[in-house]
Amino acid sequence: MIKPIFALIFISFVFFRCQSNKNEVTYVPQVIAANTDFNFHPKETDVKLVLVKFTPPANAPATADEQETFGVKFGDTTVRIQLDKRDPESIHKEFSFAKFINTQQTAMLVQIADRSGLVAPFFIIAVKDGQLQVNRLYRASNGKRDKNITRGVKAVGSSGYLVNNDYFVTNVNARVYLIKRQNPNERIQGDFFIQSSNRQTLVFLVPSAFYQVHYTTGENFTQALPPSLPMVNAAIYKWVQATCSWVKNGQDISFLKSFPGDNRIRTLDEFRD
Repeated sequence: MIKPIFALIFISFVFFRCQSNKNEVTYVPQVIAANTDFNFHPKETDVKLVLVKFTPPANAPATADEQETFGVKFGDTTVRIQLDKRDPESIHKEFSFAKFINTQQTAMLVQIADRSGLVAPFFIIAVKDGQLQVNRLYRASNGKRDKNITRGVKAVGSSGYLVNNDYFVTNVNARVYLIKRQNPNERIQGDFFIQSSNRQTLVFLVPSAFYQVHYTTGENFTQALPPSLPMVNAAIYKWVQATCSWVKNGQDISFLKSFPGDNRIRTLDEFRD
């Protein structure tokens, strides 16, 4: 029985080890390296993911900044994530953010609960063919403004979640897209501003420009902003409404361009987060 079990472990690309507590299993995650589809359809006999509110031990000291945290169960087994396979102390089972990202509820986007003040890492927990996968959303970056723009997860309308300006996670069909960077060595050095009407072009306000990415294809476009334009939202919104239009290219992809015309944006409300 041992050999088949280890075969399943390697096939699933997840290293795990059973703890002394039989109701907990620890997974060492893989890093997502490309656009990935986690929209797996379970069989009737498959074990499901369950989201539960985490209850701290009765003897745990109360703190003023106590936040609600969650646990994830695979059937009746609590999922634990080990950040570093060489460090048995880097194990976590509490999540400050946990959302299902498909209708079958076989995939979740989670963020480790971390009170250090830093932006904690994100993971996709998914069930495929009855086996659990854990994948980390991480890309190295050396951007000068990383501390300011690395803010964790942001809901983008009803279409999905933006994670650290580096990933877009759809919240219906569990697809994870790497957002094409303006500079390959650093995450996008700006703030999400608006999205196109078809929800597939994300517009970021970077220094002196709008950097725009069609996240499903990686097509991108940079629209320069006037040097005299104050870099405050009220002034930028007014300029967009007065001068910008959504213009489709030959691939039917919309980009925001400063080109007044019949398609000029009248209101930004439907495009905001």
